[in-house]
Amino acid sequence: MSLSDQLDQDHAPGWKPEPGAKVIGTVTDVTTLDGTYGVYPIVTVDQEGGAGLVAIHGFHTVLKGELARLQPKRGDRIGIIYKGESKNKNDPSKTSHIYRVILESADPAAGPDWAQMGADAAAAPDAPSAGAAPAAPSVAAAAAPATFGDTDDPF
Repeated sequence: MSLSDQLDQDHAPGWKPEPGAKVIGTVTDVTTLDGTYGVYPIVTVDQEGGAGLVAIHGFHTVLKGELARLQPKRGDRIGIIYKGESKNKNDPSKTSHIYRVILESADPAAGPDWAQMGADAAAAPDAPSAGAAPAAPSVAAAAAPATFGDTDDPF
């Protein structure tokens, strides 16, 4: 796709899955966002069957960890299923969002710092996805309610 075509394209809509929902297709872009949920990957996928582009926001801990482990790049084929929420085995008062990700690699290409994404996910494996905790919490982070977690979407 030419740069002109890319400029004419709208941003892909964010994926807001229900349990059992799947995305299968070709990775067209991999970026990161530094927002309320910390730094997390956004993987844009051109879905099979002409369903169009969708942006997978990897802010949930399990999804972020899987993406960091697999390190998707442009041209890779990817499949993601959202399995729903599961109680945290170490703290039943918390839940985790469960995903399974499968990747068929294409040519290597530049992408985000996956080592850092993996470190962020490993730093809080049982916590709601908020990325790695900053060294000094921001005012916004300090104002977040104690029950803040993966159930809020950043879009």
